[in-house]
Parts: sequence; structure tokens; C-alpha cells
Amino acid sequence: VVSDSPELVAARAALRSAVTELQFQDMASQLIWHTTKVLQGCAFRLASEAMGHEDGEDAAPFAEMAPDRPNPVTQSE
Repeated sequence: VVSDSPELVAARAALRSAVTELQFQDMASQLIWHTTKVLQGCAFRLASEAMGHEDGEDAAPFAEMAPDRPNPVTQSE
């Protein structure tokens, strides 16, 4: 069994930290995008209800704006 050099231990710690930071950044980006889409959908819905729409016209396309899933990111650990 070869003992790990201090450089190898430091490199592993730096790599673990970088992976954790990338995962956090990815989760945060997904949540921000999801929240933006939810808020846009709400804004379209409110505008449609407040302004109404002409006969024969479709309501604002808020249904297409709303995300499919209620929470795009789940964390178990």
C-alpha cells in the first residue's frame, strides 16, 4: 500500500470541492430557471384575467409557459 502524498491529498480535496460547487451551481441555475418560468406563467395568467380577451381570441399562452414539474431539482443528501 502506497501512502498518499500531501499533494495528492490536496488535489483530491480540491477536486471534491470543485465538483460540489458545480453541482450546487447547476441546481441553483435549474431552480432559478424554473422560478422564472412559473412567474412568467403567473404574469400571463394575471394579465389575461385582468385584460380579458376578445371573442374568438385565445387567452394568453400562460399554459405553455408553466414548467411541467413542480420542482425540477430534488436533493436527498
